[in-house]
Amino acid sequence: MLTRTTIAEATLTDEECEGLRHLAVHVRADPYTDDPADYDRVLAGSLPWIPARLQALAVGFGNRLGAAGVLRVRSLPLPVNLPPTPDSFNAGLRARSGAETLLLGLATLAGSVIGFAGWRGGHRVHNIFPLPEDADTQKASNAVQLEMHTEAAFFPGSPEAITILCLRNGRDRAPATAFCDLHKAWDELSVGEQALLTEPAFFTVGRDRNGNEVRSGTVAVAYPFGDASAVGNSGRFHYATVLRGATADHDEALRRFNAGIEATTTEVTMAPGDLVFIDNTHVVHGRTRFTPCFDGTHRWLQRCLLRQREADPD
Repeated sequence: MLTRTTIAEATLTDEECEGLRHLAVHVRADPYTDDPADYDRVLAGSLPWIPARLQALAVGFGNRLGAAGVLRVRSLPLPVNLPPTPDSFNAGLRARSGAETLLLGLATLAGSVIGFAGWRGGHRVHNIFPLPEDADTQKASNAVQLEMHTEAAFFPGSPEAITILCLRNGRDRAPATAFCDLHKAWDELSVGEQALLTEPAFFTVGRDRNGNEVRSGTVAVAYPFGDASAVGNSGRFHYATVLRGATADHDEALRRFNAGIEATTTEVTMAPGDLVFIDNTHVVHGRTRFTPCFDGTHRWLQRCLLRQREADPD
């Protein structure tokens, strides 16, 4: 029987929050520097300020990648004087909230924080907020429903995990964030349907600047253990709701998988100070539609992409 995706949760105590405030004060270097080596040295020396329980949660999540699911940490302390939410893409590339050290510190405990050249300036902290010009797209800065997806799906070097910190949720306009553990939907499929989803027979359809339909190359949805894309003993998934199957059989297997995802998705409304760790190898996420107010207090998230840590030598 299908059940909703479970989200592990931990709420910080006042004492734990105080330790995190010391971390933010101690590291004052620019988190958006083009040469992060010096920043990382200072950050590494300040990690003991992170409470032991929170360190254990972050490290444990990173150690379980491949089957880590979603971890939600609540009540993280945010800057008292949080600046207005950025109002343009360029303004957001280096928009310092004052919470970057907290985000990077926790992300570093869970994995290796990465950036992609040409993607959000190559920075390791991504500022995510709505933009009017993106309202009807499928970008993270949209306002329509953000379809379920793995982060950077089918992108070379796609991260094994991501962390997202909520700085502002838009108050009464706050949308819900959706999560789904794909293992649940996968286990409901027949062996034949699972085999079809491992074949490179799925594609997306879009339009070019002239309005002409453009079909992508074909990809697989599931990459089993032993594949170069796999993580741990569980393989990994690359997924986007907009995928189509190249044949009727592939399309039917995808339809069944999609139905399982819909049946097992859990929605939560993130509050300011909530941070989620998401195992990107087997968890998809999305967001409900909302109406931003664009007055400087609208929704603002910060995100990091994580690569799985290399195993310690025996």
